[in-house]
Amino acid sequence: ILIVKLPDNEEFSEYEVNFDGYITLPKMGNFKAEGLTIEELEKSIFFELPVYLRKMGEVDVQIKQKKKYVQVLGYVGTPGWYLVPENISVQGVLSIAGGLVDGTVWTKVQIYRKIYGLRTTQTKKINVDMFRFLVSTDQKILPDLRSKDVVIAPMTPRMGNVKRSLGPISVKKEDLETDLSAKIRIFGAVGRPQMLEPIKNSNLLDLIITCGGETSGADLSHIFLIKKLKDGSYRTTVCNLQKYIEDKDFVNIPYVGEGEVVYVPLKRPSLIKKIWDGGMSFLKDIMFYISAITSLIIIANQFQQ
Repeated sequence: ILIVKLPDNEEFSEYEVNFDGYITLPKMGNFKAEGLTIEELEKSIFFELPVYLRKMGEVDVQIKQKKKYVQVLGYVGTPGWYLVPENISVQGVLSIAGGLVDGTVWTKVQIYRKIYGLRTTQTKKINVDMFRFLVSTDQKILPDLRSKDVVIAPMTPRMGNVKRSLGPISVKKEDLETDLSAKIRIFGAVGRPQMLEPIKNSNLLDLIITCGGETSGADLSHIFLIKKLKDGSYRTTVCNLQKYIEDKDFVNIPYVGEGEVVYVPLKRPSLIKKIWDGGMSFLKDIMFYISAITSLIIIANQFQQ
């Protein structure tokens, strides 16, 4: 942000250097500021003035505040272009962009910078190990940012290639590259079948409530809990959650740990209901055939007439 005083003005006026590196002076047009010293910019403006103004005095340009444009992309809260203070760090830029999201690879943050030559333009990639910086607090790890740098925060491929909403994450690991095999899968007759992060001290009832509760016709007396054992085999147990609820025995409801699968089935129809449904289906078929035969007779009579 520059302040400029022309020979015919008594006070300074404020101008912002835009993204393309120009300032715009009223009635005079655009002037390239990026890459010039203060003296060079003053001369550039001075020689564009009418002769009578040049005789009145000099052009005075001063820097009021330094800022820079930086683009933040990747797995952050709010990607985009930001106008940030001159001395801001990589960590500060990431914070302005909403911070790193759970699942970001902290060790592989990258900065892309364009290097301009006489005839060519090259892109330089700078790797930033944010995890090492946070552990060691060594400021030398963080490179200085330049205007129009692009900062990219990658996502771990272990998050999968399908966008999904996860439950609250209780992190106890050194990094967030979590394997999907550690998550709890719950499906069947529940409101929102999904995968959940293991939550400490959460029992079967808590999980069903988190997934929107049971649907109509759910059989809470025969819930299947499937767990993979260390030897690679599976153990299946059946939990009668309905009885725990009826007995108000909420303390002894089984807990569900990481990697387990919960299946809530629908109630099996009774013999009477099967017979009733079968009878109704049979009657519907009889009525259909009677209706079809009646229609054919009516059409035949009309044809004979």
